[in-house]
Amino acid sequence: WDMGMPEETGELVGRPGPRDSGGQPPDAGFRRDLSQRLGDAGLRHLTPLGALPKIFADLESHGLPIGLATNHGAGGARLQLRQLGIESYFNFVAGSDSGFGRKPAPGMVLAFAAATGLSPANIALIGDSFHDMHAAHAAGAVAVGVASGLIPYDDLAAEADLMIESLGDLAGLLQA
Repeated sequence: WDMGMPEETGELVGRPGPRDSGGQPPDAGFRRDLSQRLGDAGLRHLTPLGALPKIFADLESHGLPIGLATNHGAGGARLQLRQLGIESYFNFVAGSDSGFGRKPAPGMVLAFAAATGLSPANIALIGDSFHDMHAAHAAGAVAVGVASGLIPYDDLAAEADLMIESLGDLAGLLQA
């Protein structure tokens, strides 16, 4: 798990990041420990959205390479994929710590294109955030919004090329 720099987290809510009693940002050891504890708690409470092994087996049966691009750490993402029983379906996993930048920049999408030999125009980034939609567009990929996140459907649809209600709807897109 990579929870990001505490300063970044604070900036998102308009406040400075956390400080220790001397007014200094937490040291790297504290951040690692906190990140590990949050990651462990997250794995204990990880809940799949839908029948993920079936969904990804269906995608794999179409011969499609599958990747994951997350603004969290790649290691934590792999742990979650493993716990959900779907890690073997992923040909590519990139996190904010993988050297390709963070979404909404196109780096992770372009790295997936390079790793798979696909043109970005032949890649669909399925995501539930504005950052996902913007990263897809910046890379020249198709932005598919999935209404499983916190953003209201209509708001995400305004930024997406296509919308689906859930990952279970992906097979229907492949038939179209």
